[in-house]
Parts: sequence; C-alpha cells; structure tokens
Amino acid sequence: MSDVKLDRSLLKILQNKSPGTLAIFERSDNFACYGSDAKLIASCVFQSEAGIKTIQLHTENADILPYLPISKHQYQRVIREALTILRYRVELYCLDTNDDNAKEWILKAKGTAGNAADFEDVIGETTVSGTLAVKIIDGNENRVSICCVDINELGISVAEFIDTPTFQQTERILLGLCPHECLILHPFAAEKKKKLATVLKNLGIVMTEYDLMGKSLEETTNIIKDKEQANLSKNLKECLQAVSDYMRLPDELNFHGKFSVRNYGTNGFVYIDTAAVTSLELFHLFHAMSDVRAGGTLYGILNKCSTPAGQRLLREWLAHPLCDIRLLTERQDVVSALVESSGIRDMLRSRLLPKIPDCSVYSRKFIQNRAKLMDCYRVYQAVMILPEFEKYLNQLMEENEKCQSAVKELMLEPIIYASANFVKYVELIMNTVEEDQTSGGYRVKPDVDPQLLEIDGKMQEIRRKLEKMQKKMSSAVGVDVVLESNDKIGYYFRVSLKNEKELRSVNGITVIETSKSSGCKFKNAQLEELNEEYLSLNSRYQSTQGDLEKQIVTTCGTFAPILCQLNSTLSNIDVLVALATVADTSPAGYVRPKLLPAGSGILRFEDCRHPVIEAFSETPFIPNTVDISKDKRLMILTGSNMGGKSTYLRSAALCTLMAQIGSFVPATCATVSLVDGIYTRIGASDQQTKGVSTFMAEMSDCANILSLATENSLVIVDELGRGTSTFDGFGLAWGIASHILKQIRCMCLFATHFHEIGTLAKEDGAFAMQMSVVLHEGRLTMLYELREGVAGSSFGIEVAKMVGLPGEIVKNSYKILSELEGEKDLVEKLKKLNGEELRAALLA
Repeated sequence: MSDVKLDRSLLKILQNKSPGTLAIFERSDNFACYGSDAKLIASCVFQSEAGIKTIQLHTENADILPYLPISKHQYQRVIREALTILRYRVELYCLDTNDDNAKEWILKAKGTAGNAADFEDVIGETTVSGTLAVKIIDGNENRVSICCVDINELGISVAEFIDTPTFQQTERILLGLCPHECLILHPFAAEKKKKLATVLKNLGIVMTEYDLMGKSLEETTNIIKDKEQANLSKNLKECLQAVSDYMRLPDELNFHGKFSVRNYGTNGFVYIDTAAVTSLELFHLFHAMSDVRAGGTLYGILNKCSTPAGQRLLREWLAHPLCDIRLLTERQDVVSALVESSGIRDMLRSRLLPKIPDCSVYSRKFIQNRAKLMDCYRVYQAVMILPEFEKYLNQLMEENEKCQSAVKELMLEPIIYASANFVKYVELIMNTVEEDQTSGGYRVKPDVDPQLLEIDGKMQEIRRKLEKMQKKMSSAVGVDVVLESNDKIGYYFRVSLKNEKELRSVNGITVIETSKSSGCKFKNAQLEELNEEYLSLNSRYQSTQGDLEKQIVTTCGTFAPILCQLNSTLSNIDVLVALATVADTSPAGYVRPKLLPAGSGILRFEDCRHPVIEAFSETPFIPNTVDISKDKRLMILTGSNMGGKSTYLRSAALCTLMAQIGSFVPATCATVSLVDGIYTRIGASDQQTKGVSTFMAEMSDCANILSLATENSLVIVDELGRGTSTFDGFGLAWGIASHILKQIRCMCLFATHFHEIGTLAKEDGAFAMQMSVVLHEGRLTMLYELREGVAGSSFGIEVAKMVGLPGEIVKNSYKILSELEGEKDLVEKLKKLNGEELRAALLA
C-alpha cells in the first residue's frame, strides 16, 4: 500500500468537498476525521478537543492536519448528531482494494438530514423527510418552481407561482412540506439566492446548490404514474430531475410508476408565516427539534399522538390550517364523538395506536428492496390490528348517531378499505413466515420447501436432544438449569448468579459469561458438539431459504402504495384522538366552536384562555372574552406593562387557529368566522446577524401585513413603534392602525402603549378596551381583566419598582415623569388660547 497515493487522495477529497459536508474515513480498526472536520466533531459532538492529534501527510508540501480518531463505538453517535443536530451532509470513504497498484479513498456512503438511508444500519430506522428542489427564473419577477419528493408517501408535490421579493409564498410552502433539505438549481441570481438562503436558514433547512449539467429529463419521469407525466412543465421536470438524481431514485427500479403528483398550492389554507409561528409559539421551526423542544408550544400541548406519523401530521395541520368549513365540521364531529365516548377513545389511544409502527419506514424499505422478513412480519402484525380498529369505530358510530357520517368518512371506511386490500398479504405471511426460535427473528416456514423441511427435521431432533441434556444437567447441578439460545453463539445453559457456585462440583463445564443481569452462562463438550451441528444446519437453512425470502419480500413490496394509504389513515385517526384527549382532559374545559363562513366578520370567545400558559401555570388562568364583529372590528387595547395584553392577543389568535384545524378551543363558548390568514406583529427583537434592527423588523412585518391581509384576515399587533423615537413610533402606529381600520377592514387586535391612539376608537368600526389594574398607596395590582375604555397610564415606573429597581432611580424617574407631564399639560393649555391670551401667558 502506498502512503503517498492514499494521502494525496485524502487531501484531494478534503480540498474538493463542499461546505457543510463532513468527510469520515473508514480504517481497519476505527474511523477518522481530518482538518476542520476533526475540530467540528471534537467541539460539537464530544465537547472536548483533547482527542485531537496532528498527522503529517506524505504529500508534496508535507501537509500537517488536525486528526481525530473515532472508535467504532463513537461512530454511531458521530453519524447521528452530524445528520440530525448539526445538519451536515456526511460522506463516508473507504479504501479501494480492487486495484493493488492504484489504491485510493472511494466514496462508500453519503447521507443528509433529508436522506439518511445509507446510514440506517448505523443509526437505525429513520423517517426520511421530503427533499425539495427550487428553480427561480431570473427577471423582474420571482417566478418560482418547486418540486418536493416524499418517499414515505410515494408523493411528488409541485408548485409554480410568482413570489414576493422576500419569498413569502415559498416560505409558506416550506412550512407545510417541512423538508430537511432544499436543492437550489443553477443559474441563480446572487441577490435572490441570498434572500432565499435567509428563508431556509430561518426554517433550519439545509441548502445545497445543484447543477443538472444537461442531464436528460426523460428517465426521471419514469417514477411518475404515466397519466400524470404530461402535467409537469419543463422547470418542474428539472426540479424533479435534481431531487431524483440526488436521492438516486432512478436506480431503484421499484420506484417506477409508483409516485403520484399533486399541485401543492396554498389556496384553501390559512396564511401562516414564520413570524406567526414564532410569535404565537406554534411549534419549533427547526423540524429536528420539534419533539425535543416541544414544551411551551401549542404543538407540545396538542401532541397526545401515539405514532410518529400522527406527530408529523399534527405539525402539518398547525402549519396549514383549513379554510374549508365542510372539512372542518367533519373533523369537529369526529372529535365530538371521541370526547363523548371516552372509553373508546382511551382504547384507541392506549391500546391500539401504540402498537402501530411507522408504516412509512416499511413502505420505503419495500420500494428500495431493503426489507427483510422481520419487516414483512411487522407490517403483518399492524394489519392484524385493523379488525379491532373496525370494531371500536363501529361502536363509536353506534354511540354517536349525529356524528356517524364523519366517523365513517374519516376513520371507519379507510380502515375497512385497508383491511380488504391486505387480505392476500395476510395469507402470504401466515402461510410462509414464522418466528425463528434460535435468533428471535423470522424465517421461511419449513413446509414451504422440501429441502427446508428436511433441514428443519434434523434441527428439531437436535432440540429434543438438548432438552434431554438440560434435564440431566439440572439433576447434576442440583438447581434448575435453563436452556437458551441467541443468534451469535447458539445454544447454552444458564443459572442465576446466586447458583453459580453449584457449578463448581460438576466436571467438564466451561463458563461463557457471568453478569448480575443475566446470571451465569455455561456449556459442556456435549452441548458444544450439538450446538455446532445445529448452527451448521441453521446456516444451511438460511442459505436455502434465500431465494424464497426474496420472492416473499418482493411480493410484499407490491403492497407499498396501500401501506402508504394505511399510514395516512392511521395518522389521521391518531391526530383526531389526540385533539379529543386534550379537549376532554383539560381541567378548565374546551368547547366546540361554531364555525361561520369567511366574511361573516364575527370572532367571539367567551372566557377565552391561553392553552399553553394555562397548561404550565401554577395559578388559575384568568379568562377574558374576545368579541369582534363587523361593527367593532378593530380593538385598541391599552393597559399596564405586564398587565396581560400580549397574552390576551395570543389567546385570541391561538383559539382561532385551533378552530381552523378542527380542534376544540379553551373557552366556554366560541363563534368563529373562518379567516384566510393570521398575521402577527409581536415582539421587539432584532436580528443582528442579518443586519435587521428592531425597527426594521417591525416595519418588515407591517409591510407584509398591509400588502397581504384581506377583509377576511385576523391581524394581531402588539406594541408597534417601540423601535424608534416616540413621535415617529406614534405616527406610524396611528397610520397603520387607521389603514387596517379603513382600508383593509379586517378583524384586528391592536395593543399599544400610545394611549393617545385610543381616540381612534371614535371612528366607525373601532373600539377601546383596557386591562384593569388597581393602584393603591403606590402599590400596583394587576387584575388581568378586560374592561372598556383607554388606560390612563402604562404604569411603567410602578412595574420597575415591583421588580426591584433601586429606589433612587425610581424616585428620579417619578420626578422626570412629573416634569414631562407638566410640560405636556402646559402645551395643551396654550393650544386652547387665542392670540392675545397666548401673548399674555408667554410674557408672564
């Protein structure tokens, strides 16, 4: 082996790999990273650079590189965290030993957060999120083509549209599709690329630049059902080509003709952008953290799902609430039935749904020809549970006659359809697959093939001999001896650790392993001889069943599309059961909202509560009523700092959103006119890394609201104008509130510390409310209750005093405030004087 050639090959890989890619090199006894990759893994995975060494390469410049050895035990952790947490692309290289004269490092496997299939043997089964490609046509308009391939659902989502300069429509689609990775097709204007990169970074999506390099588009469309090929434009075909080539789909013959295409528009869904997701704390924008950091979000409260597919679907529902009153009513009916029939709901949630595996993992394995008999059997076990689902769903219909149609449509009929389509699958597995008593896995039944039957007969004979030997050994030792086996060493004897001393009196015993948990494992010469014969026969059995196993797995693979449909059905059931569980188990109670068509202009929540704060608060939540109508569509909300204004606004927005995913809401009575968008301007944080100040962030959000909100939208504005001077802030806040009231004419909750804006309540369609406080002997008490009128003060100094600001500062603040208010009163008086009176007053 030539060190010079290998080192040159290694250095070339390090120099040519793209940013965001981690290169790992596999050696005979361990793995290694070099250069910046070594420092990255040391600091971000192991949190210590103590293990970093240096190595001098056999190259022209005798390059010296940081070097980090990775043990086989550490390798799994490195791969998992690099893909899922650091969100790096991972490339694994091994030595090319095909040519003794030209040994070099060659690519063995590669994976991304969106496609980790090559590393599933290391990190276990993973759910591959969709991978998406974007093409933007250069010009004055942002003409965007998007194609997302989802292997789990055998679906291709496509969209083409003209987007805003900041890619707002693209952002919405990304929120709904939730890909782990986005391919950016060349050519691409640098300015547009920069803006799109910002959107992707905000969502935690890995961006990869991709060049088609003149590849043919015909091969790509083979994965689509024939009748749907003509529906794709050239740009969409190029996007599909990029994704399929990147994911190596054309290499998988089983993919041909399997994928369905859907136009993924945003029509029919409520407008939700990243500003709303963040300010309302709907879920974590980074998909990888959605479960880890779900606490404190609406997703975390509603996520009572029992299956991974259900959890993914719930997040999708929150990202894309519905505007279709018929579909929402169906969901509500099902939730109502599950609330009323708590016994059936608990049976579904606690007993049946937890037994369902992530079917998307198995459908993908079937399609990619990577399934084993164990995978086939696990799907069989899931299908065998379907009759129980059918039984309890029929009971649910009997107990809830008013909701029968919805339960039948959304739950029962899809289950019946799946059961009918899996009849032949069940027959196949029952007749051909059984549990392997030695390995604990699964094997082809011996009666399927004469050779297997003959081998199994000999294996059964050995088992009988081993059982007789077990009884003799128990007598010799004087305690119960257990006969066990595993797939590594085959059969062995075992006694508990406390009985280990009894073995010392028996000759010819060899101890294999001793531990507190498993006791003492041992064997003798006779068992070892029979065990070797058994393992040899078992090896012959596995070899003989190879072709039969391939046939069984291939046949099971034809059921992949039906398995995808079953996965969709069960995830729907899971989410609806979760929503019913939340509604029924809330201490203060949830209510089914009455839904009205868009344009009705009514938003009313009696005793409205914040679902997240209520769940985590140690004190009872004080509810307030939200009452918006066409005649009172703009609420000017004032009140003290920390008085509950922001919580009130968020409560109204969250309840509206919950109503439009089909959920019950935390209130005593609710009426909701469907909205086409929920727009928020909440918070005063800047984005320094992007060069965006607090004021710029405010104005950007407001520009988005003023350009996109319609008469049927809900707008939430909290403390606008704090990022600039008082007079500028007041002018902008007044102007924006007035535009929403008179031009957009939508429902709006507008909280502000500029109490002067309260005079806007005199205009038609506006009204003023305030959060109540009591100030007694210098002590401020928050009542958190809504009442009419404009607050006289924000009580900022009183709040500062409450949190322990030094007394001297508080005293000086009161003094300065008194002087400013005195000047303000003087100016107001002077404005009311005529010319002679004003001259006399100034001379005085």
